[in-house]
Amino acid sequence: MHIDPNYRMNAEFNRGLTGDADAKSPTLHQYHLALWNKRLPNGEMLQLTSAYDTGYFFHCANTGGMVSSDGFNSYVRWKRLQHIITQLPEEEVDAFYDAVDPIGGYIIFPRWNGGMNQTRGRHSQVCDRVDLTLECIRRWYMDGNGCSPLYNVIDQDRDWYRLFGSFKGYVEFFHLQDLVTEDFSAVRFLTPDTSFDNPLFDTLEEYRVFSANMGRLVRARSERMAASVLVLKAKHNDFDNH
Repeated sequence: MHIDPNYRMNAEFNRGLTGDADAKSPTLHQYHLALWNKRLPNGEMLQLTSAYDTGYFFHCANTGGMVSSDGFNSYVRWKRLQHIITQLPEEEVDAFYDAVDPIGGYIIFPRWNGGMNQTRGRHSQVCDRVDLTLECIRRWYMDGNGCSPLYNVIDQDRDWYRLFGSFKGYVEFFHLQDLVTEDFSAVRFLTPDTSFDNPLFDTLEEYRVFSANMGRLVRARSERMAASVLVLKAKHNDFDNH
């Protein structure tokens, strides 16, 4: 399958669909299947199948549980930030919303009531920030001693995270290299404030710094993801020819 790194998932709703791309975009669903049904760091295959009876979710044969799509947040629709968003020109708001909508702005997490998708959005120390979420995951892999806001929900899904072996394995599997340092020892945060104390933005300038960094992340990750599918396809064709 070909991955278009510029394709906007929510564009489908302009053609008559209504709702959330994570739950209702057929293109996003197929992209996830193409991207993540591949070899894990331990040599086994991650095995995801569509579970349409529960929405656009996936069943993971490796853990026996469900996983689902989750998007990177642009915050343009968050009520708590409207005092900042309304200061921006409408075209700037629309441009940033579109910038985080390609495939590089989406990932999958285990799906259950109160799981990662919900908890990272509701937790006051994370507020749906993808960089702070990744920092919580890094800390779980590094020490596992509960020193992050999302420790409990990550640890409840330990069978999922153990599939990737290490933080490096997780980052490489999900093409998150642009969000970490070259040695995988630290997360590259999207704002100057790297703590969990103030995950949202106090000023227009802070939000613009975040939006610029997020846009670059999604563009780079989209290209990386599209290239990875081409590599997987080439390997499959080579195997078939032998």
